[in-house]
Amino acid sequence: MFKFPLPVFQAPDPPAPAPAPAPAPAPAPTPDPNAPPAPPAPAPAPAPAPAPDPNAPAAITLPPEGAPQDAWDAFFKAAGRPDAPDGYKIELPEGAKVDEGYKTWATGTFHKLGLTGKQGAELVKAHHEFVTAHAAQEAAKGEQAIQTLKTELGGDDKFNAFVAEGQKAFTALGLPAATLNALEGAAGTHAYLSLMAALGKKMGGEAPFVSGGGGATPISQMTKEQANAEINKLYGDAEFNKKYLDAKHPEHAQAVKQMSDLFARTASPT
Repeated sequence: MFKFPLPVFQAPDPPAPAPAPAPAPAPAPTPDPNAPPAPPAPAPAPAPAPAPDPNAPAAITLPPEGAPQDAWDAFFKAAGRPDAPDGYKIELPEGAKVDEGYKTWATGTFHKLGLTGKQGAELVKAHHEFVTAHAAQEAAKGEQAIQTLKTELGGDDKFNAFVAEGQKAFTALGLPAATLNALEGAAGTHAYLSLMAALGKKMGGEAPFVSGGGGATPISQMTKEQANAEINKLYGDAEFNKKYLDAKHPEHAQAVKQMSDLFARTASPT
């Protein structure tokens, strides 16, 4: 019988064995409570300093206490002080006059204290604003006192006669205007006028009169009605009241004399 050769078959490779499991990680070591702490991380390096500005102004150092005047003069000069007192500009609003005595004192003081030109100018401005506001307040108080007196006495005519009595005392006492202004400033307009009127009544006689200007018609030639009208007109004149009520105004004495002459005229028998 014919025999076919048997096919040769190769047996398949056996499957690869499964990989061995990875070993378990070693447990973390238990920290030693007695071990020193780890050193801190180093601080980052500081940023480099900016390059100096070649156009920046040089720094100036305040002289120590007890430094000689030369050191202070150098410091003030570096800070911007004018070289001499006349380097300060004393400027006031238009219409305001600068007293030369005040100007000399102010510029000398500014220079001594080392103020810059701008600081000196700002200080003058602030001082002028304060003085102006204070004068306005005082003028308003004086006007209020006059209006109160007019109401208490019963009108302009009686008020004018009241003040004319005060003019007698003013003339008879012969006190300088500065003294009377100080008295009015200390006592107040109401009390001052009342005192002068009371003294005038005690003295008796008629109020004196001095000729002078006060309008188109000289006061000495005014009728009582004209003088009274001029008084009321001046009381309503804000510019005149600045002179009349501010004892420091350069034209204060002239305004007081003008008003005194008018009051004297209203008390004149003719």
